[in-house]
Amino acid sequence: MSNMEDLGWDVELAINIVRRQKELMLAPETMESYKERLDFKESDVIVNIKGIWKEIDYRVLNEFDIKVPPRFPGILAYVYTKFSGNQQVLKELNYVLHSGPGKDVLTIGSAYPDVQLVSVETQEKFPLSRLHLHKERPLLIVTSSAS
Repeated sequence: MSNMEDLGWDVELAINIVRRQKELMLAPETMESYKERLDFKESDVIVNIKGIWKEIDYRVLNEFDIKVPPRFPGILAYVYTKFSGNQQVLKELNYVLHSGPGKDVLTIGSAYPDVQLVSVETQEKFPLSRLHLHKERPLLIVTSSAS
């Protein structure tokens, strides 16, 4: 990404673009789009998520009358690469960069909460403990989110 084309954005423009993108990323219409267009049982779900993000990027750039250059990496990648030393910009990117685990992170050997899970296929609700069939062996939990 170091060879990324410089689009001539100043800090103010970058901040405004990131704010608008955040608005759209977190908008109810985007959440609805995830529900309608994503099938988490299909192997192409990540490609489809990226497609939604790309549509949002193009919409934002069009709103700012910015022509999308060929091989554009996306708003977040571009802004982070070009403005990684700017605290104002990093503050605006905070919703992405620091959205990881909080104070409730489990560590190896921790007891896990018996939370309710929902089957993607059947929408059936069941406790996490139902998945832990071999109680004498550790349970590995790998999670992800599409939103």
